[in-house]
Amino acid sequence: MTSPGAIDKRLKVATGAAAAAGLVRFLYPYLERDYNAIRSGRAFAKFVKANLDKNRYFVDLFEDAVEQDPYKTFIIYENTIYTYGDINTMANKLANFARGQGFKVGDCAAILMYNEPTYIWSYLGFAKLGMKCAFINYNLRAESLINCLDVTDAKILMLADDPRLLSTVENIAGELEQRNIGIWTTGCNAKTKFRNIDDDLANISDQAIPREVRSAILYSDVSIYSFTSGTTGHPKAARISYFRQMRGTFTFHTLGVNSNDCTYICMPLYHSSASLLSFGSVVRSASTMVLARKFSIHKFWDDCRRHGITIIFYIGEICRYLLSLPEHPDDKRNSVRVAIGNGLRPDIWKRFQQRFNIPLIHEFYGATEGNFYSANTDNTVGAVGRLSPLIKYLTGFHVVKFDYETAEPVRDSKGRCMPTKLGTAGLLIKLITETARFEGYAGNKDLTEKKIIRNAFVDGDAYFNTGDVMMLDKNYYLYFVDRLGDTFRWKGENVATTEVSDIVSMFPGIAEANVYGVKVPGQDGRAGMAAIVVKDESTFSMQEFHNYITSSLPLYACPKFLRIMKNIDKTVTFKYRKIDLVREGFHPEKIKQKLYFYDFENKTYSPLDGAAYSKIVIGKARL
Repeated sequence: MTSPGAIDKRLKVATGAAAAAGLVRFLYPYLERDYNAIRSGRAFAKFVKANLDKNRYFVDLFEDAVEQDPYKTFIIYENTIYTYGDINTMANKLANFARGQGFKVGDCAAILMYNEPTYIWSYLGFAKLGMKCAFINYNLRAESLINCLDVTDAKILMLADDPRLLSTVENIAGELEQRNIGIWTTGCNAKTKFRNIDDDLANISDQAIPREVRSAILYSDVSIYSFTSGTTGHPKAARISYFRQMRGTFTFHTLGVNSNDCTYICMPLYHSSASLLSFGSVVRSASTMVLARKFSIHKFWDDCRRHGITIIFYIGEICRYLLSLPEHPDDKRNSVRVAIGNGLRPDIWKRFQQRFNIPLIHEFYGATEGNFYSANTDNTVGAVGRLSPLIKYLTGFHVVKFDYETAEPVRDSKGRCMPTKLGTAGLLIKLITETARFEGYAGNKDLTEKKIIRNAFVDGDAYFNTGDVMMLDKNYYLYFVDRLGDTFRWKGENVATTEVSDIVSMFPGIAEANVYGVKVPGQDGRAGMAAIVVKDESTFSMQEFHNYITSSLPLYACPKFLRIMKNIDKTVTFKYRKIDLVREGFHPEKIKQKLYFYDFENKTYSPLDGAAYSKIVIGKARL
């Protein structure tokens, strides 16, 4: 029998321990959260390392899923089911065909397609051979498209059946021939001058390429090129290594994604969010995806209900479009358990979540080429994560003071960056380490170097400049505020202002052009606006300019507003000043110069007066 004295001693120890634990929680309330975050992070790193140590990469995960159950539904596309075995067969055929044509490990194939199963098996086929793949934005044309192929040293361009894309490539076929870039098509009903490989694939072996063929691959080698806008005037090819791809594939394991889940993918596969994260998550969990050719506001929820979707991926614009639909009795009738994405604005967050009965909004922050990732795990409206002092220290990021004009950190008298106070917006920078890499861009090395901040806090350190203004509040919730520099986001796409300026300036009647993004009430991102100096207003044709710009740029990149200027202010280094123009926006009562807007209905640029402005801000005029 335990003596009363021993019991009393145990009670004192227990009471003391409880008091100590309570004191720790009071002084540092993030302890439990930090413990779970660190444990989760270690598990994540363990999964990735276990595969990389055995030289196992994404395509190996896919082959594991095939071996596990080849009859498992992998893709549902336009009500047709494709099993893991079906896609594997086509991937094997393409791999054998490409190998027979002399392609080998390290060669690059470019894929230019809308979302469809062909995109998936094309990528997997090239990956089985150890080839790199460049995922090309299907909105690109002419020089921008050629540049993407040049910087990635693509040897082959893979196309599917689409008249618009075939026409786009036909316009540059001569330039591609000069570069010895082959063009393959598949599934094409129309006659083209390109090589249709359907018969070749039909008559070739569907046996798997021996794994030894790609055994020389290192985890630091490039697996994918994913394009992001930059200040050079052309899309930048971000290097996605096998290491980075595997990290992306395992990113959402903490959400319990498993083989019973069904993921809806309607964002273009050339976006890293759709390919690296959502497609990757499906393969890693050997689950099912419903693949939509494009986002459709009217088909979205019907598809989700019909196929029992449990996971959806979004960008903020998608959520706003879906909320614009008339309310329906079936709005809450769906199986979605988590919505994953970024750009969901606080003003519609709760409305979207409640109207469509979504238990968890997993809003995350991360850039295609960046080395920082953060995610909202507790439904705090607007936040992209919560990073306590300990997690902040372990993560190695800072929110620092910056110069709006240069989009660079402000340095103190010792040349060091200066962190902002909690609750104050600043530029997010992230320490570059072996596990938090910045792998840079293909092509011009200066593009990579410009994104690195050196000697930020100590001599020899290196930080990735996200170019994003963020705010860490007093409770250590992280919020996205704005994007700096020469890039803005509209309709889910990054737009490089320099590229648009170059195109605008090439129009014969324009002497100068300064392009920037402006906020439009009720819209996500920023709409393109161009301050232009025209050579002769009396002969300048807005109709001709409209026709020129729409034939030269994707719709999302076409300036939505024009401001006619006598001259454009420049900095001492001859760079166009933008900050004042951005602040002034496009309000006709606040701006003395003539304003025009992209008149979608009349297919021209029309004068922007008070009536037109009102229609735009209440959403009755399409931009």
